[in-house]
Amino acid sequence: MLNKKRWVLLLSLFLVFPLVYGFGVNSPYWETNPLIMYPGQEKEIQLTLQNMVGDKDMTLSAEITEGKEFASILDAGNKYTIPFGIKDFPVNIKIKIPEGVKIGDTKELELTFTEVVSDSGQMVQMSGSVGTKIPILIKSPEEVISEETPEIQTPSISLIPIIVIVLIILVILIIYFGKVKKGKNSKK
Repeated sequence: MLNKKRWVLLLSLFLVFPLVYGFGVNSPYWETNPLIMYPGQEKEIQLTLQNMVGDKDMTLSAEITEGKEFASILDAGNKYTIPFGIKDFPVNIKIKIPEGVKIGDTKELELTFTEVVSDSGQMVQMSGSVGTKIPILIKSPEEVISEETPEIQTPSISLIPIIVIVLIILVILIIYFGKVKKGKNSKK
């Protein structure tokens, strides 16, 4: 049987669980897959918000908590109402790396999304938040351009299957014409 402390802990977990997993943010960049840019480069990226748990729409307020000097949120108002069941609600971010940044440095961009809860016409309250960190690796323009430009690969065609098919066709033709010629010779 569970004692009183365990019941309180279990009940607390059930109450906190919806706040933790009610919404989330997805980023195409993370610690082992950083965004790669060069000094002076400007780029727009997109994060996605999700609202997959519960049964109601959520309103989230976005804030850049680290990297304000080189990044901005492009969407008006920085507030997002995400309908229930949506897992790919876009958030557009503009990043402009300053000219003087040293090649090889890493910049951090951190965003926090906080749920805005209104209580039936009463004061607006904040509740629950999630965030994401985007590491930005600074490389030379040549390195960035070479990494962004996919190499065009020509498909390699193996000659072996073609040669085998041609040989099989030749053998079939030789056998066929050999029988046809033999048939004509036997009729004479």
